[in-house]
Amino acid sequence: MPQGSQETAFAKNAMGMDAMQNTRVPLEIRQNEGQAFTISIADMDLPEDIYVYLEDTLNGTLTSLKDGDFELTAQSNLSGVDRFFIVFKVNQRAI
Repeated sequence: MPQGSQETAFAKNAMGMDAMQNTRVPLEIRQNEGQAFTISIADMDLPEDIYVYLEDTLNGTLTSLKDGDFELTAQSNLSGVDRFFIVFKVNQRAI
């Protein structure tokens, strides 16, 4: 939950390990300008050959969520599903 947030709105997307091969899932983030937020994976039992990234299409970056958290302070109000994606790669590193 974002710091200072009063609610969490999300949907669970359950997929099998076979479906995770080179999959890109849109992530909707609603955050007010000036507020910092963190995206992380925790308690996720993934095979070592599956890499998980947060893609930020505006900044053109991929952050390995297995290696650490993605942190950002919103420079404008954020909403919609066209900027951030969770990317699963198998047997290769995207970076």
